[in-house]
Amino acid sequence: WFPGHKNIFGNDIADKLAKKGLGRKPIGTSFTSLSYIKRKGKEKILSDWKQSWEANSKKQGKHYTRICRDLVRFSLGIPGSNVQKKIQAAYFQLKTGIGFFKSYSKVIGKDEEGKCFRDCQSLQTPTHLILHCAHYSKECKEMRKELRSKLTM
Repeated sequence: WFPGHKNIFGNDIADKLAKKGLGRKPIGTSFTSLSYIKRKGKEKILSDWKQSWEANSKKQGKHYTRICRDLVRFSLGIPGSNVQKKIQAAYFQLKTGIGFFKSYSKVIGKDEEGKCFRDCQSLQTPTHLILHCAHYSKECKEMRKELRSKLTM
């Protein structure tokens, strides 16, 4: 409050209202969680995508539909099996090379070299780990024995 603003009609009213407001209970703080923001962001992205798809749907997906009309529906599961999700996840990581491999960590900038463990200087790829890595030679032999065939990727 500044005395220099005294006797000015609008300022006197503002001063009285400000003093009156000091006596009131403060409004509680509001909080927005990070998960709420993420959820709203995902909803917005999905909504925008749906609008874009509907606007252009006459042009999209026709080729795939035409060539795959009578084929079996697409599934992320391992073909012909009822396998646990963690085993399916491992299967797809091995098949795609996208997973907890140093070669992939190198691609995404989390590892500088992408090299295998200890003295093994090879690039750590799924193929290397399953077929060539000396650290897993025992497991490799065991898999070959169980599968009764040569291991391939």
